[in-house]
Amino acid sequence: MADEWTRRVILVEDQPLVRMLVADTLRRSGFDVSEHADAHSALEAADGFDPDVLVADIDLGSRPDGIELAVILRSRLPHLGVMFLTNFPRAASAPRRAAVPGAQFVSKDALDSPQHLVERVDAATRADPAGAVGEPLGALASLSRGQLEVLAALAEGCSNEEIARRTGRTLRAVERMLVRTFDRLGLSHRPELNPRVVAVNLYTRAFGHPVRR
Repeated sequence: MADEWTRRVILVEDQPLVRMLVADTLRRSGFDVSEHADAHSALEAADGFDPDVLVADIDLGSRPDGIELAVILRSRLPHLGVMFLTNFPRAASAPRRAAVPGAQFVSKDALDSPQHLVERVDAATRADPAGAVGEPLGALASLSRGQLEVLAALAEGCSNEEIARRTGRTLRAVERMLVRTFDRLGLSHRPELNPRVVAVNLYTRAFGHPVRR
């Protein structure tokens, strides 16, 4: 692909075969690809790689999921193109789409050729992410992977007991993590606030409402 610059793609897909096929197709078409199995690895690599576009599944099997990852990366790289390549259209509901302005949502089943994939990624790379620079994430961007996972579960309406069962933690561990999360968000020791409610509001304003698993 003859172009004025080599496009850098950060690819995040938890299925190894799919990740390998997509990465190989893009590399053969002239893209520079940094591939990752989860959002945590992608976030660690993003600053040094300086991507032009994120190509990610939405359901990555862990938190942050693809949409949360895109919001975090957009806070660092406002002009990042975003394409979600997913088999789960329910995860791309209207509130969650709105969390990543200008993103493309492509069903894996809708791609009928390698060239089709290349064209969609190329379009996402060139797209102007209108409205991408929104309200800063603030303290949310500094939460750990575990804290973000617990906060997402709160936003789904889970109780502490449900979060413990889902994450394999003890109830006491979940309670301690919530206390640390509220501390990090600056919500502790403020009797006029319900930290649980405020934290959920912060999460949904930044990432949209998560789909209950």
